Amino acid sequence: MDHSIEYQGTAGAGGEVVTVTMTFESDQDGVYNQNIESIKFEGVEVMGLISDADYKDLELLGCQIIDEKIEDKEFDFGLL
Repeated sequence: MDHSIEYQGTAGAGGEVVTVTMTFESDQDGVYNQNIESIKFEGVEVMGLISDADYKDLELLGCQIIDEKIEDKEFDFGLL
């Protein structure tokens, strides 16, 4: 099954707040294929302007949010 979440993180030297959309897939074995689809700053797409380090941090944050939502049973797709 395909899913998506939207969350906020920080990026850049000033720690500006960006909105991230991440997609992922799941099955009975867990979550996989997590992928950032977009990163927006004040409604403007900035994914191509984000540093590799910030991208990795935002990706890790998204994976942590997904894991937390699974643990809190906010996502119900037969994983628990």
